[in-house]
Amino acid sequence: MGVILVALSLAVNGALYYRDVPGLVAALGAAMALVGLGLLTLRVEALLVACSLATGVLVAEGALQALDLPPTMPAAWRMVPVERPAWAEGAMRWHGHVHAMTRDHFRAPPVPADVVALGDSFTYGWGVAESEAWPALIGATNLGIPSAQSEQIATAARRWLPVLHPRVVVYGVCPNDLLPEGPPVVRSLPWWTAQTRPGLLAGVAWRSAGESFYAEIARRGDPRRWTRDLVAIRAAAAGVGARLVVVVLEVHPEFPEAQALARTLVDAGRSVGVEVVVPAHAGGSVSRWEGHPSAATHRAYAAAIRRAMDAEDEVTSAQR
Repeated sequence: MGVILVALSLAVNGALYYRDVPGLVAALGAAMALVGLGLLTLRVEALLVACSLATGVLVAEGALQALDLPPTMPAAWRMVPVERPAWAEGAMRWHGHVHAMTRDHFRAPPVPADVVALGDSFTYGWGVAESEAWPALIGATNLGIPSAQSEQIATAARRWLPVLHPRVVVYGVCPNDLLPEGPPVVRSLPWWTAQTRPGLLAGVAWRSAGESFYAEIARRGDPRRWTRDLVAIRAAAAGVGARLVVVVLEVHPEFPEAQALARTLVDAGRSVGVEVVVPAHAGGSVSRWEGHPSAATHRAYAAAIRRAMDAEDEVTSAQR
Protein backbone atom coordinates (compact mmCIF):
# COMPACT_ATOMS: atom_id res chain seq x y z
CA MET A 1 0.00 0.00 0.00
CA GLY A 2 2.78 2.41 0.92
CA VAL A 3 4.65 1.67 -2.31
CA ILE A 4 1.55 2.30 -4.41
CA LEU A 5 0.77 5.58 -2.65
CA VAL A 6 4.29 6.98 -2.89
CA ALA A 7 4.81 5.91 -6.51
CA LEU A 8 1.49 7.29 -7.67
CA SER A 9 1.87 10.58 -5.80
CA LEU A 10 5.43 11.24 -6.99
CA ALA A 11 4.76 10.30 -10.60
CA VAL A 12 1.54 12.25 -10.95
CA ASN A 13 2.94 15.29 -9.17
CA GLY A 14 5.95 15.40 -11.48
CA ALA A 15 3.88 14.90 -14.63
CA LEU A 16 1.37 17.59 -13.68
CA TYR A 17 4.09 20.03 -12.64
CA TYR A 18 5.84 19.81 -15.99
CA ARG A 19 2.54 19.59 -17.95
CA ASP A 20 3.79 16.29 -19.37
CA VAL A 21 0.74 14.42 -20.74
CA PRO A 22 2.69 11.38 -22.01
CA GLY A 23 4.49 11.25 -18.70
CA LEU A 24 1.18 11.38 -16.86
CA VAL A 25 -0.13 8.45 -18.92
CA ALA A 26 3.07 6.52 -18.27
CA ALA A 27 2.89 7.32 -14.57
CA LEU A 28 -0.68 6.10 -14.35
CA GLY A 29 0.25 2.97 -16.28
CA ALA A 30 3.10 2.28 -13.91
CA ALA A 31 0.81 2.85 -10.96
CA MET A 32 -1.72 0.42 -12.38
CA ALA A 33 1.04 -2.13 -12.84
CA LEU A 34 1.83 -1.74 -9.17
CA VAL A 35 -1.85 -2.22 -8.43
CA GLY A 36 -1.72 -5.47 -10.40
CA LEU A 37 1.30 -6.54 -8.40
CA GLY A 38 -0.60 -5.71 -5.27
CA LEU A 39 -3.38 -8.07 -6.30
CA LEU A 40 -0.90 -10.90 -6.08
CA THR A 41 0.27 -10.05 -2.60
CA LEU A 42 -2.51 -8.24 -0.79
CA ARG A 43 -6.04 -9.06 0.16
CA VAL A 44 -8.72 -7.38 -1.92
CA GLU A 45 -9.88 -5.28 1.02
CA ALA A 46 -6.42 -3.90 1.62
CA LEU A 47 -5.98 -3.18 -2.06
CA LEU A 48 -9.25 -1.27 -2.17
CA VAL A 49 -8.14 0.84 0.79
CA ALA A 50 -4.83 1.58 -0.93
CA CYS A 51 -6.55 2.50 -4.20
CA SER A 52 -9.01 4.74 -2.35
CA LEU A 53 -6.21 6.58 -0.56
CA ALA A 54 -4.22 6.90 -3.76
CA THR A 55 -7.24 8.23 -5.62
CA GLY A 56 -7.81 10.76 -2.83
CA VAL A 57 -4.22 11.98 -3.11
CA LEU A 58 -4.58 12.20 -6.89
CA VAL A 59 -7.82 14.20 -6.69
CA ALA A 60 -6.36 16.54 -4.06
CA GLU A 61 -3.21 16.97 -6.13
CA GLY A 62 -5.19 17.88 -9.24
CA ALA A 63 -7.42 20.31 -7.34
CA LEU A 64 -4.48 22.04 -5.68
CA GLN A 65 -2.64 22.23 -9.01
CA ALA A 66 -5.70 23.85 -10.61
CA LEU A 67 -6.00 26.34 -7.74
CA ASP A 68 -2.20 26.83 -7.58
CA LEU A 69 -2.14 26.05 -3.85
CA PRO A 70 0.35 26.51 -2.42
CA PRO A 71 1.22 29.10 -5.09
CA THR A 72 4.06 28.29 -7.44
CA MET A 73 7.01 30.66 -7.34
CA PRO A 74 7.46 32.58 -10.61
CA ALA A 75 10.33 31.12 -12.62
CA ALA A 76 12.10 34.50 -12.70
CA TRP A 77 12.29 34.51 -8.91
CA ARG A 78 13.89 31.12 -8.46
CA MET A 79 17.44 30.82 -7.21
CA VAL A 80 19.91 30.25 -10.04
CA PRO A 81 23.70 30.67 -10.21
CA VAL A 82 25.01 33.58 -12.27
CA GLU A 83 28.43 34.65 -13.44
CA ARG A 84 30.24 36.06 -10.45
CA PRO A 85 32.23 39.30 -10.41
CA ALA A 86 36.01 38.94 -10.21
CA TRP A 87 36.02 39.89 -6.52
CA ALA A 88 33.23 37.52 -5.51
CA GLU A 89 33.47 34.02 -4.10
CA GLY A 90 30.06 33.22 -5.55
CA ALA A 91 26.92 34.81 -6.97
CA MET A 92 23.31 33.84 -7.54
CA ARG A 93 20.09 35.43 -8.72
CA TRP A 94 17.22 35.26 -6.23
CA HIS A 95 13.88 37.00 -6.62
CA GLY A 96 15.28 38.71 -9.68
CA HIS A 97 18.27 40.28 -7.92
CA VAL A 98 21.94 39.31 -7.98
CA HIS A 99 23.34 38.27 -4.60
CA ALA A 100 27.13 38.20 -4.67
CA MET A 101 29.45 37.49 -1.75
CA THR A 102 33.03 38.39 -1.00
CA ARG A 103 35.35 36.09 0.89
CA ASP A 104 33.98 37.67 4.09
CA HIS A 105 30.38 37.14 2.87
CA PHE A 106 29.75 40.84 2.28
CA ARG A 107 27.62 41.87 -0.69
CA ALA A 108 30.42 43.97 -2.20
CA PRO A 109 34.05 44.77 -1.38
CA PRO A 110 34.19 47.22 1.57
CA VAL A 111 35.17 50.79 0.73
CA PRO A 112 35.92 53.69 3.11
CA ALA A 113 32.82 55.72 4.00
CA ASP A 114 31.58 58.03 6.73
CA VAL A 115 29.04 55.40 7.79
CA VAL A 116 29.57 51.63 8.08
CA ALA A 117 26.67 49.22 8.55
CA LEU A 118 27.08 46.01 10.58
CA GLY A 119 24.58 43.19 10.84
CA ASP A 120 23.25 39.99 9.33
CA SER A 121 21.04 39.22 6.31
CA PHE A 122 18.69 42.09 7.21
CA THR A 123 21.66 44.40 6.67
CA TYR A 124 23.06 42.50 3.67
CA GLY A 125 19.68 42.94 2.00
CA TRP A 126 18.74 39.35 1.25
CA GLY A 127 15.95 39.19 -1.30
CA VAL A 128 16.22 42.80 -2.55
CA ALA A 129 18.58 44.66 -4.86
CA GLU A 130 21.81 45.93 -3.32
CA SER A 131 20.68 49.51 -3.96
CA GLU A 132 17.41 48.85 -2.07
CA ALA A 133 19.00 47.64 1.18
CA TRP A 134 19.03 50.11 4.06
CA PRO A 135 22.84 50.59 4.13
CA ALA A 136 22.78 51.85 0.53
CA LEU A 137 19.86 54.15 1.35
CA ILE A 138 21.86 55.91 4.09
CA GLY A 139 25.11 55.91 2.09
CA ALA A 140 26.83 53.31 4.27
CA THR A 141 29.39 50.65 3.43
CA ASN A 142 27.54 47.37 3.87
CA LEU A 143 29.24 44.80 6.12
CA GLY A 144 26.12 42.68 6.52
CA ILE A 145 26.79 38.93 6.72
CA PRO A 146 23.89 36.54 6.03
CA SER A 147 23.17 34.18 8.96
CA ALA A 148 25.69 35.95 11.19
CA GLN A 149 25.23 36.26 14.92
CA SER A 150 26.88 38.91 17.10
CA GLU A 151 30.13 36.95 17.44
CA GLN A 152 30.79 37.12 13.70
CA ILE A 153 29.62 40.72 13.57
CA ALA A 154 32.06 41.70 16.34
CA THR A 155 34.87 39.93 14.47
CA ALA A 156 34.01 41.87 11.30
CA ALA A 157 34.00 45.13 13.28
CA ARG A 158 37.44 44.46 14.76
CA ARG A 159 38.87 43.60 11.35
CA TRP A 160 37.30 46.21 9.10
CA LEU A 161 36.65 49.38 11.13
CA PRO A 162 40.37 50.18 11.43
CA VAL A 163 40.59 49.83 7.65
CA LEU A 164 37.52 51.89 6.77
CA HIS A 165 37.77 54.64 9.47
CA PRO A 166 34.06 55.64 9.56
CA ARG A 167 32.60 58.46 11.62
CA VAL A 168 29.48 56.46 12.45
CA VAL A 169 28.92 52.72 12.88
CA VAL A 170 25.34 51.45 12.66
CA TYR A 171 24.72 47.99 14.07
CA GLY A 172 21.44 46.56 12.79
CA VAL A 173 20.44 44.01 15.44
CA CYS A 174 18.07 41.09 14.88
CA PRO A 175 16.83 39.00 17.82
CA ASN A 176 18.65 35.94 16.49
CA ASP A 177 21.91 37.75 17.34
CA LEU A 178 21.27 36.41 20.84
CA LEU A 179 21.87 32.87 19.56
CA PRO A 180 25.31 31.27 19.58
CA GLU A 181 27.24 31.31 16.32
CA GLY A 182 25.83 28.95 13.72
CA PRO A 183 22.42 28.38 12.08
CA PRO A 184 19.33 28.25 14.27
CA VAL A 185 17.88 24.85 15.09
CA VAL A 186 14.38 25.16 13.69
CA ARG A 187 11.92 22.41 12.89
CA SER A 188 12.27 21.46 9.22
CA LEU A 189 9.75 19.74 6.97
CA PRO A 190 9.98 15.96 6.53
CA TRP A 191 11.43 15.14 3.08
CA TRP A 192 8.24 13.51 1.88
CA THR A 193 6.04 16.56 2.38
CA ALA A 194 7.58 18.44 -0.54
CA GLN A 195 6.75 15.66 -3.00
CA THR A 196 3.04 16.49 -3.32
CA ARG A 197 1.03 19.61 -2.74
CA PRO A 198 -1.26 17.97 -0.16
CA GLY A 199 1.88 16.78 1.62
CA LEU A 200 3.43 20.23 1.46
CA LEU A 201 0.39 21.86 3.02
CA ALA A 202 0.29 19.16 5.69
CA GLY A 203 3.98 19.67 6.36
CA VAL A 204 3.57 23.42 6.77
CA ALA A 205 0.79 22.81 9.27
CA TRP A 206 3.01 20.30 11.09
CA ARG A 207 5.85 22.80 11.30
CA SER A 208 3.56 25.61 12.40
CA ALA A 209 2.47 23.50 15.36
CA GLY A 210 6.04 23.45 16.66
CA GLU A 211 8.16 26.03 18.43
CA SER A 212 8.30 29.46 16.76
CA PHE A 213 11.59 30.99 15.73
CA TYR A 214 11.30 33.65 18.43
CA ALA A 215 10.45 31.09 21.09
CA GLU A 216 13.60 29.22 20.16
CA ILE A 217 15.66 32.41 20.50
CA ALA A 218 14.09 33.07 23.90
CA ARG A 219 15.01 29.55 24.96
CA ARG A 220 18.54 29.32 23.53
CA GLY A 221 19.62 32.98 23.44
CA ASP A 222 22.37 34.29 25.70
CA PRO A 223 21.99 38.03 26.49
CA ARG A 224 25.27 38.02 28.44
CA ARG A 225 27.25 36.78 25.47
CA TRP A 226 25.51 39.27 23.19
CA THR A 227 26.36 42.05 25.63
CA ARG A 228 30.03 41.06 25.53
CA ASP A 229 29.94 41.17 21.74
CA LEU A 230 28.22 44.56 21.85
CA VAL A 231 31.00 45.88 24.09
CA ALA A 232 33.55 44.55 21.58
CA ILE A 233 31.74 46.31 18.71
CA ARG A 234 31.61 49.56 20.71
CA ALA A 235 35.33 49.27 21.47
CA ALA A 236 36.12 48.72 17.79
CA ALA A 237 34.09 51.80 16.86
CA ALA A 238 35.66 53.90 19.62
CA GLY A 239 39.10 52.76 18.48
CA VAL A 240 38.64 54.67 15.22
CA GLY A 241 36.78 57.58 16.82
CA ALA A 242 33.36 56.54 15.50
CA ARG A 243 29.96 56.80 17.17
CA LEU A 244 27.93 53.62 17.55
CA VAL A 245 24.22 53.55 16.76
CA VAL A 246 22.35 50.31 17.55
CA VAL A 247 18.92 49.68 16.02
CA VAL A 248 16.72 46.58 16.38
CA LEU A 249 15.47 45.73 12.88
CA GLU A 250 13.06 42.85 13.41
CA VAL A 251 10.25 43.09 15.94
CA HIS A 252 7.00 41.50 14.78
CA PRO A 253 4.07 42.73 16.90
CA GLU A 254 2.14 39.51 16.31
CA PHE A 255 4.77 37.55 18.23
CA PRO A 256 4.88 38.38 21.97
CA GLU A 257 8.25 36.63 22.15
CA ALA A 258 9.67 39.17 19.66
CA GLN A 259 8.53 42.08 21.83
CA ALA A 260 10.13 40.47 24.87
CA LEU A 261 13.38 39.88 22.96
CA ALA A 262 13.49 43.54 21.92
CA ARG A 263 13.19 44.56 25.58
CA THR A 264 15.98 42.09 26.42
CA LEU A 265 18.25 43.74 23.83
CA VAL A 266 17.43 47.22 25.14
CA ASP A 267 18.11 46.21 28.75
CA ALA A 268 21.33 44.43 27.82
CA GLY A 269 22.56 47.49 25.95
CA ARG A 270 21.73 49.86 28.80
CA SER A 271 23.59 47.61 31.23
CA VAL A 272 26.82 48.59 29.44
CA GLY A 273 25.84 52.16 28.59
CA VAL A 274 24.69 51.57 24.99
CA GLU A 275 21.30 52.90 23.94
CA VAL A 276 19.46 50.41 21.71
CA VAL A 277 16.75 51.94 19.51
CA VAL A 278 13.60 49.94 18.69
CA PRO A 279 11.71 51.64 15.85
CA ALA A 280 8.08 50.92 15.08
CA HIS A 281 7.61 47.67 13.16
CA ALA A 282 7.78 48.36 9.43
CA GLY A 283 6.29 45.04 8.34
CA GLY A 284 6.34 43.51 4.91
CA SER A 285 8.52 40.75 3.50
CA VAL A 286 9.89 40.23 0.00
CA SER A 287 7.31 37.58 -0.92
CA ARG A 288 5.48 34.52 0.41
CA TRP A 289 8.62 32.53 -0.49
CA GLU A 290 11.12 34.94 1.03
CA GLY A 291 10.60 36.20 4.56
CA HIS A 292 13.33 38.85 4.62
CA PRO A 293 12.35 42.55 4.53
CA SER A 294 10.95 44.02 1.34
CA ALA A 295 12.33 47.12 -0.36
CA ALA A 296 9.59 49.16 1.32
CA THR A 297 10.61 47.80 4.72
CA HIS A 298 14.25 48.67 4.03
CA ARG A 299 13.15 52.24 3.28
CA ALA A 300 11.38 52.34 6.65
CA TYR A 301 14.53 50.98 8.33
CA ALA A 302 16.62 53.67 6.64
CA ALA A 303 14.28 56.41 7.87
CA ALA A 304 14.37 55.06 11.44
CA ILE A 305 18.15 54.79 11.37
CA ARG A 306 18.52 58.35 10.09
CA ARG A 307 16.35 59.55 12.98
CA ALA A 308 18.50 57.58 15.43
CA MET A 309 21.68 59.03 13.93
CA ASP A 310 20.25 62.56 14.12
CA ALA A 311 19.30 62.00 17.77
CA GLU A 312 22.86 60.86 18.51
CA ASP A 313 24.18 63.99 16.79
CA GLU A 314 21.98 66.17 19.02
CA VAL A 315 23.23 64.39 22.15
CA THR A 316 26.85 64.75 21.05
CA SER A 317 26.40 68.46 20.27
CA ALA A 318 24.76 69.07 23.65
CA GLN A 319 27.67 67.39 25.44
CA ARG A 320 30.27 69.66 23.82
